[in-house]
Amino acid sequence: MTDSLVQSLFDGDIDIVGDVHGEIDALNALLKCLGYDDVGRHSDGRRLVFVGDLTDRGPDSPAVVELVKRFVDEGRAQCVLGNHELNILLNERKHDYHWFFGEESSDGGPTPAVLLEGCNRRSAGRHWRFIQFG
Repeated sequence: MTDSLVQSLFDGDIDIVGDVHGEIDALNALLKCLGYDDVGRHSDGRRLVFVGDLTDRGPDSPAVVELVKRFVDEGRAQCVLGNHELNILLNERKHDYHWFFGEESSDGGPTPAVLLEGCNRRSAGRHWRFIQFG
């Protein structure tokens, strides 16, 4: 991890992705459509820049965070956190954040999201701090 959270964008061509909102299947389909392989490599050397809102109401926010973190760790992506990630880091319990706190949906309906357990919440928080633009 670099000492600064502020860095220059990658040199060369980039693909900017935002508002994934926990939709891991849609993200994987988009990456494939854009020409990325399963480990985030592009045959033309393009790289990814995620611009926030990785999490929220979709079915698998933890999988999205893990994927983006892996790509950032390997130098294939950069990421800026969105308001949804920042609210979770600030322990703000918003409507669609029950999955992060390991809670069933509060509206009495089915919980459509993968729930995190305690140790995974700590890990996710570390991931988000780590992937902030670098």
